[in-house]
Amino acid sequence: MSSRPLVLLLALLLVGCADTAADPGGAASPAETTSPRPVENAAGSTAGEALFSCFSAPYPASAWDGTRPATELGEHPGYVVLQESVGPDGLDGWFVLEEADDRLVVARELTQPQDPDDDILRTHDIVAVEDVDATNVQGWMLSQASQCAPQRVLEGLGAAQVWLATEPDPTATTVELLVVEMACNSGEDADGRVRLVEQVESTDAIELLIAVEPRDGNAACPSNPATPFTVELAEPLGDRTLLDNSIHPPRPFDVAPEGIYLGD
Repeated sequence: MSSRPLVLLLALLLVGCADTAADPGGAASPAETTSPRPVENAAGSTAGEALFSCFSAPYPASAWDGTRPATELGEHPGYVVLQESVGPDGLDGWFVLEEADDRLVVARELTQPQDPDDDILRTHDIVAVEDVDATNVQGWMLSQASQCAPQRVLEGLGAAQVWLATEPDPTATTVELLVVEMACNSGEDADGRVRLVEQVESTDAIELLIAVEPRDGNAACPSNPATPFTVELAEPLGDRTLLDNSIHPPRPFDVAPEGIYLGD
């Protein structure tokens, strides 16, 4: 049985990382992007498959596609507690992220994602139950219940919340973004540390993966201001959709909420 302590997790985990190049503080062009290095040894992952975390261990993109219904877990010893933990609507619509002898993790996509003027993007519910063996707690219990957006896990960079600075001009060959570092940064912006990890352009969409190189040393945790960042396109935007590839599934970027903090 697991010896991990019981913790009720009610927040957002936003982690990410990659080995990439971009012009610090300036525009990033398609030629400057590199392939991200995947994190290895995640539950159920396959070689080279992108991993995503939702205040949890990282799970492969194929698990987040929801192909295995949680209702298939009926013979598992933690199933009854899992049913009780997800609420009165039961496990219909939930899918399996992890099945172990001492742990079950399930998720479902929200029918209505968070309002874009909320500071934290939430697209999924995630619930975990564990068979706990601690000094004062034993047996199957809820260990996680949270809402978040499955965030790309890479190697070496931190996650960011990214918005369009303004509604983009279809004739433009650049995209103006506002990037908020999610890690503690003593209330400072991420100027010079924003990285364009991945840029994929097609006839109908442009997928961007933005992350932040961590700062050196310790930092306090007041809210971080947004950092302006420009991405150069191979050709004018046109009617193509701009997609945030740091979450699963990729989601159109929202225009930044009015009054977003830009620093002093």
